[in-house]
Amino acid sequence: MGFLSAFWKSKKAEEKQLSSKEAVKVSALEELKNLSYNKKSMLRLAEIIRNFFKDYFRLRYQFTYNELKEELKKKKIKHEIKEKIAYLLEKFSSDEYEKGSMSNTDFKMAKANLEEVIGLLK
Repeated sequence: MGFLSAFWKSKKAEEKQLSSKEAVKVSALEELKNLSYNKKSMLRLAEIIRNFFKDYFRLRYQFTYNELKEELKKKKIKHEIKEKIAYLLEKFSSDEYEKGSMSNTDFKMAKANLEEVIGLLK
């Protein structure tokens, strides 16, 4: 009986974690839907990216994009999804730090890439 009890508790915890991750995904997609390009949009998109990955991966610290890439290596997600996330982080960090701003086209691409990554994550 102890084994079954532990199994059901584990199953419920897994379901709760899944629903929590789904809530994080829905919240981020909702924020992205309402985000349009303007002077402050790059900063807001950076905040959405950081908050999404922090909440989705349950990170308890403010990470740099490079630290997040290292965290990704530890996560059990498909390699192609990891590559898409790494590309998004690399592109965004280079635009954010080198240029100090982002063009409308780059903004739309980064936003679309994030939406795609969110959709691919389970």
